[in-house]
Amino acid sequence: MTLPVPNLDSRRYEDLLDEALRRVPRYTPDWTNHNDSDPGKALISLNAWLTETLLYQINQVPQQNYVAFLNLLGITPQPARAAATELTFTLKPLALPTDVLTVNLPAATRVAVDDPDLPTEVVFETGAAARALNGAVGLALVPGPDGTWSPITSYDSKAGLTTWLHGFDPFAAGNQFILALVLRPTITKPVEDYSEDRFPVGLLDLFIEKTQVFDKDATGAIIPGPVVSSAGPIGLPATARPGLVWEAFTGPQANLLAFNGTVGWEQLGIGVDVSGALTRSGHLRLDIPANVTPVPFDVLAAPVWDSLGLIRPPVSFEDIKGVLSVAADGLGDRLQAALDEKLWAQMGIPAERFNEVLSTCTTGIDAAAALDSAAAADLIFANPAAIPAAEWANILPDFAGPSIPVADNAAKQQTYRKLYFLRATRTDTDTRQLNAIRLNTVGAVAASTRADETLGQSNGRPGQVFTLSRAPVWFDPTTETPDLKLEVVQSDVAEPWLRVPDFFGQVAEARVFTLDPITGEIRFGDGRPGGIGGAIPPPGATIRATRYRFGGGALGNVGAGSVSKIKGALTGVAGVANLRAASGGDDAETFDHVLARAPGTLRTQDRAMSAQDFADLAQATPGAAVHKAYAVAASEPSATGFTPRPGAVSVVILPVRDHPTPQPTQAELEAVQCWLNPRRLVTTELFVTGPRYFAIDALAAQLRIEGTADFQTVAAAARQAVTNWLHPVRGGPDGTGWPFGTDIYHADIYDILLSVPGVRRVAKLAITHQATSETATNDVIPIPQGYLPALTPGALNFEVIYDRD
Repeated sequence: MTLPVPNLDSRRYEDLLDEALRRVPRYTPDWTNHNDSDPGKALISLNAWLTETLLYQINQVPQQNYVAFLNLLGITPQPARAAATELTFTLKPLALPTDVLTVNLPAATRVAVDDPDLPTEVVFETGAAARALNGAVGLALVPGPDGTWSPITSYDSKAGLTTWLHGFDPFAAGNQFILALVLRPTITKPVEDYSEDRFPVGLLDLFIEKTQVFDKDATGAIIPGPVVSSAGPIGLPATARPGLVWEAFTGPQANLLAFNGTVGWEQLGIGVDVSGALTRSGHLRLDIPANVTPVPFDVLAAPVWDSLGLIRPPVSFEDIKGVLSVAADGLGDRLQAALDEKLWAQMGIPAERFNEVLSTCTTGIDAAAALDSAAAADLIFANPAAIPAAEWANILPDFAGPSIPVADNAAKQQTYRKLYFLRATRTDTDTRQLNAIRLNTVGAVAASTRADETLGQSNGRPGQVFTLSRAPVWFDPTTETPDLKLEVVQSDVAEPWLRVPDFFGQVAEARVFTLDPITGEIRFGDGRPGGIGGAIPPPGATIRATRYRFGGGALGNVGAGSVSKIKGALTGVAGVANLRAASGGDDAETFDHVLARAPGTLRTQDRAMSAQDFADLAQATPGAAVHKAYAVAASEPSATGFTPRPGAVSVVILPVRDHPTPQPTQAELEAVQCWLNPRRLVTTELFVTGPRYFAIDALAAQLRIEGTADFQTVAAAARQAVTNWLHPVRGGPDGTGWPFGTDIYHADIYDILLSVPGVRRVAKLAITHQATSETATNDVIPIPQGYLPALTPGALNFEVIYDRD
């Protein structure tokens, strides 16, 4: 129970007016006209109103003291957070064989959301420079049973685009994973003109996109969530987390007899592995050598084709007989019928002798036997390879492997593209679930950089304040530091000054300043021994911000594909897109929210002891827009909810997201995990997960409406009212989201429906939910601990009739 706030003076205008009028006879007995038209009465009324205003201000003193106390403790509003996303750049086609195969993307490349209806333009800016490759993932293979391989990509040869079919485990049935890259995804000249292409040497940046909620799994089903994060520290260097060995094929083409062979593969160095050996989303940079072998798919050995379930085009007499003898689906028969005398002659076989031998053959198997007989000994296949693989594919579709990159050759026929093979070999037993591996992808935030801004000149006085022209100042969520560089220039000599949280412990000569990120206010010290600390900029010195980034807010949480407009010119770049929705953006903390957060901050003291401490600290995670958090003590997440586990705590995260069943991204889970890890007891096992949802399968009622109301309007308003009331983020009694584990009473639903304009009565309320078969009272829907309610699609069904009573 909170202590009552004292009301220093509870009198109001009427009280003050009545009291003044009661004193008139005592002090001015000659004044007998107390009507409203009397000037004296008007003066008394005016003074009563002014006095009430003063009393109102006096009653604000307790809250002002409370706010001043919070300021002394350093409890201030949190600044706006900038949304983050990954931007994938598409490069322009290269026409000339001498064109450079890479494009440099500078840091602070600016792109924007192309939506004229936005109140303000949403601009994203890349955080680091990158080297884009004019290439694409041509083929990705995961191991299958019995040494086979399965492609999980579909390649559009004309558009040069790769589509990842579904989520996958790269080591589902083996310890190796194959990634084949193709240069120049779209070409404008015959493929033979690019025979001198070589894969660029140096770091190759791959963005590993982990499977998340609402993605498709390996069966094509949507993953509903939630996802659990219980990993250790995030962002370990590559050497700190072994688990994968990456190799590139650098041997002769003929040595690629099998993808899991040992000959011709060279181990690669790893520059950065934020993905943690493919266990999380992040960038992976591989050091590519100069001798990576380009391998056209049609020259790969027969075992490779067999492992993919494909039929290799014949290049020898034995291949011809082998293909003809394949009876499955009548391949041999169709091949024999498709080949004309000209093609047989092209391979060095006299057409007359060939027809004589095969005249009695009715199937491909018969043809294979006839070609192998003594009677056909004089039939010599002088040059079976005279027909290129592309021509074989044109003759019969069985020779064209699905998902394998092809292009037009000089004769306008399909020919296989050259592929550069990379291989990952697992050395651990970790499971991995990926959604895609992307090229030319760079991280960006909804913030902009401003350079060389002059803030003013120092007057040599203590406690000077200067203000940046743009705010809020962007803070790095991982380091909690602003991207701000400040210098003081005097006599053309620039000296950098450092930001400090406050002046405590700073000597009078320290070149430091403080920053209010919300307003952009920069404050300097008083330069006095025994003062607040911090030096005073010399008189006449120029205060200059050489660089700072500003931006943030929930407006940056745009959907997938929204970021598409490049601001400025980028040579060699055709377009850009965010293939996933931007997330993490949040507006600056409101005053009321700071007051509500303060008790929890004072209680936890940045240490998590109780379940509520974990929830309070999780909600304050930097860089993660957490709408609400809930902690379940002595438990761990499971498929059915939460399982008892002594010494553990499960923290449920509800993100700021407009979705019927919001789930946090993997990055948000990991951010909360990293934030809470150092604040827990070393003996406490921590799990961070998304919310579980309690399904309400059907909610039906009869709505009796007024005679002037419209059926469809009332029904739509009723559906919207119930949907909003039960929404995880904007529902609940106070409109801030449904409270975790709070039961739903039928009486409340009646109240919600009766509040809809036009509804006079509600009858026949019937609700079906996932606990209907369990023991429960008829007037309450039990929501388990840590769960939130969720209406299944089509759950709301209202019968609307006119009320005749």
